[in-house]
Amino acid sequence: MTIMTLLDEKYDQMTKSQKKLADFVRQNLVNITFMTITDLSQQSLTSTATITRFVKSLGYSSFSEFQNEIQELAKKEISPVKEFRYWVVNDKPSKNVLYDEIQEAKSALDNLYSEETYDTLVAASKSITQARNVYVLGSRSSFSMAYLCYHFLKRVKENIILLENRNDDVTLPLQYVTKYDMVIVIGYPKYTQFSLNIMQFFKDLGCKILAITDSQGCPLAKADYVIIAKNRLKIYFITTLTIINSLIVLVSRMDPKANTRLFEEENAVTKKLNIYHE
Repeated sequence: MTIMTLLDEKYDQMTKSQKKLADFVRQNLVNITFMTITDLSQQSLTSTATITRFVKSLGYSSFSEFQNEIQELAKKEISPVKEFRYWVVNDKPSKNVLYDEIQEAKSALDNLYSEETYDTLVAASKSITQARNVYVLGSRSSFSMAYLCYHFLKRVKENIILLENRNDDVTLPLQYVTKYDMVIVIGYPKYTQFSLNIMQFFKDLGCKILAITDSQGCPLAKADYVIIAKNRLKIYFITTLTIINSLIVLVSRMDPKANTRLFEEENAVTKKLNIYHE
């Protein structure tokens, strides 16, 4: 019987604090593998005594045994399917779906900010400004975020290139990459081998890498700059969008005159071609 099954079976018998902890475990399964009991206490807003009673109620002799079980589970299944199954079948809205989505989004955004994250964004923005070319990469569901990042960065910088996983076409732009280039990689569980291979390709060439992902322990976190923007199926990519928006603003401010000129040129072209309905 897995931890997730135990949580489902014992949830109704738990105390209010234990239910709060159980919800946190479901939402942060991978991250808990790297936490101490004190870290878990602080981040879940529960006491260490509650955690100890919680793991014993599930049949574990200690927090270490509980954590080891989570580590084994995380290796086998990083949680999108499990999460999807849970909130479709079991998760009941406290008021209504729209209200709950807004509340969860607000909570996720509140937890997104830290001085360290901002400093990393600033440093990454400087590297983007200095790079000869900036490649943007995302695969499967993360491709939508990669395209958005590419689309808006392209409006303020000329040297932005989108990498797409279409047959073997990705090899064509990659043959021109040098150590003076940079890549932005966006990826969430389950991480694709495609993204990992391309990231390693850039790493081998000595390029700067910015990864936007969900955990410091994930395969993409070997980048020069790592931004943790947790992504959940119920609030799809809200935190990622916020990071991308912040990145675009910071990059734009690095050279306001040049970036404004490029934006104005793009607007002139769209008017000339009658792209938008007036």
